Amino acid sequence: MDNPAELPDHYRTDCPRCVGLCCIASAHLPANGFPETKQANQRCRNLTDDNRCRVFETLEAEGYLVCRAYDCFGAGPTVTRWIERDGTPMPSSQRLEDFRQLSRLHMLVTAVRGQDEKTIAPLVAAGNEVSLAYKLNGIFNPTSQFVSMLKYYKDIVDALLREK
Repeated sequence: MDNPAELPDHYRTDCPRCVGLCCIASAHLPANGFPETKQANQRCRNLTDDNRCRVFETLEAEGYLVCRAYDCFGAGPTVTRWIERDGTPMPSSQRLEDFRQLSRLHMLVTAVRGQDEKTIAPLVAAGNEVSLAYKLNGIFNPTSQFVSMLKYYKDIVDALLREK
C-alpha cells in the first residue's frame, strides 16, 4: 500500500468517529477470532445504546481477536456521517449495505494504488470519484464507467489482490 498519509481522509479508519458499523454488518464466527457466533446485520452484544464498543480497550482479553485489526478503509466514519444526518439511532439496512460496498471499494482502491500506475490509474481515479460522490451525496452509486473499468481491469485487479 502507498503511504497512508497520501490517502484522502475518508480512506482512513477512525473507530471513535464510527457508530460500530462493522460490529453490526459483519458476521462473527468463533473460528475467525470471535468468542461467539453473530449473524450479519445483528448488533454485537458489546455495543452500547449509542453503538460504541463497551469493550474496545479489552477486546483481545474478551476473545475478540480480530476486531482491532479490522480495517474498513474509512467507510465506517464516512457512512456514519450520513447516518447521523439521517437522524436515526440505528443504521438502516441501506446504510449497512453502503458500508459494505464502500469498504470494498476503498479496499480495492487502496490495494491497487501505486501498482503499475500507467495501467491502473484510470481505475483508481474512477473509484475515487465514486467514493467522493458518496462522501458528498450519501448515495452509493457506482458509475457505469467504473463498473466497465472493473470488468476491463479484472485480471489485473485479481492478480494484485492475490498478492496482498
